[in-house]
Amino acid sequence: KPAIYLYPETTSFVNVQVLSSQPFTYTDPLYPLGGWSVLADPTGIINYGNKFYDYLYYETKVADDKIEKPKNGFVVQKSEIGTLLADILPKLGLNIKETKQFYDYWLTVLPRSPYYFVGIIPQSNLEQMTSLNVLPKPQTEIRVTLYFEPLEKTIIIPEPFIITPKRTGFTLVEWGGIYKRDK
Repeated sequence: KPAIYLYPETTSFVNVQVLSSQPFTYTDPLYPLGGWSVLADPTGIINYGNKFYDYLYYETKVADDKIEKPKNGFVVQKSEIGTLLADILPKLGLNIKETKQFYDYWLTVLPRSPYYFVGIIPQSNLEQMTSLNVLPKPQTEIRVTLYFEPLEKTIIIPEPFIITPKRTGFTLVEWGGIYKRDK
């Protein structure tokens, strides 16, 4: 579930093309040939076809061999995922609204499991799976994709080092998640 937010410095027309190695399984609004051409407001409101959106949304299925499982991450009980997300998402550059929308979505869709491994997909791997072509080009791009894998027992792994990005000028934010369903 990647969600793309746009924050231009002034109300602007923006074209967003999602270049994915996998076909879309769902988009909202419907993804047209040539990408979404929208009117974006500095507050983050996106006007597409005279309908208003907080973000542009797309889903794809990704084959295991396309995903570079993070080597570092966090192992928490399922009941602790909300606390973890509230802590790390702002550090990864998400604002309050983006953090809440990520949190609200993922806490409802992750199935029961005693523990979860939560890792951060490396930017290089994210670009290989799905890249974005945006015009005008954002001055700041923050792309956050978390990897969720259910575990039967806890494991010890190193935590990642996180550098919080700064938002400067026209900013694009994308958040998403990958859920490892099958062993």
